[in-house]
Amino acid sequence: DRSMHPDAYDLAWFDANAKSPQQQTPPWPLDAIFRGVDIACFRSAWDDPNALYLAVKGGDNKAPHAHLDLGSFVLDAGGVRWAADLGTDDYDLPGYLSGRQRWSYYRTRTESHNTLLIDDQNQDLRAEARITRQEFAPDFSSVQIDLSRANTGKVKQWTRRFALAQRQAVLIGDSVRSDQPVEVIWGMMTDAEIVVSGQTATLKKNGWVLAAEIRSPRHAVFDVAPLRSASPQALNLNFRKLIVRLGDKVTELDLNIILTPYRDGQPKPKITAQFPV
Repeated sequence: DRSMHPDAYDLAWFDANAKSPQQQTPPWPLDAIFRGVDIACFRSAWDDPNALYLAVKGGDNKAPHAHLDLGSFVLDAGGVRWAADLGTDDYDLPGYLSGRQRWSYYRTRTESHNTLLIDDQNQDLRAEARITRQEFAPDFSSVQIDLSRANTGKVKQWTRRFALAQRQAVLIGDSVRSDQPVEVIWGMMTDAEIVVSGQTATLKKNGWVLAAEIRSPRHAVFDVAPLRSASPQALNLNFRKLIVRLGDKVTELDLNIILTPYRDGQPKPKITAQFPV
């Protein structure tokens, strides 16, 4: 009766006495890590339809049906999915499920995911990434993912940190070290309206706003990149890619971004939290 997407499985799993996660004893936690697949999830609440929800992944590029998306994330707030995963394409595309041709399709490539793109190349097909650190607390929950094997031969060290600050904003920190200069592009797929202005970007959809700010480095700027997919692939209509450009290739990078959702017309929450040094 209450679902927007009723399914026959609802009958099999229906429990008239079921309680919401927040009403359980004890209540379900707001943060969790799922080992093996190395996925972490954070939320501001269970029962609020406008709650902030963040999910991030390490994982294994060799896993069946995997995309080359280590370090990617999705973000919901205000009932809006701000950072989106485009999902699968048509399984009947030539070579979609086997061989090198699979990695030529936009939706399987690294560039279509919410992670770093190094020298405009896919991640290593055999790479793995593990969550190596976690800290769960009411006002600041975070994880760290070791992505050093994601781009073998390009970078020697890459760690990506995610945090939910004050249950109101998301911090994303990337630390990259390489022996030779590399081009690094930070990216996030969205179907929201985007306006960029230097180190800030404003996304709007359905009466809500997502404010994006680059905290460091000071020379980095936001931009919007075109999506490179053509028929017979999915055309990804209405989607855009918010990116961060550094201007030059780098051997050392410490990129820190904060994403703050709020209702349009309301003041933006002031978040001073940052990752510990």
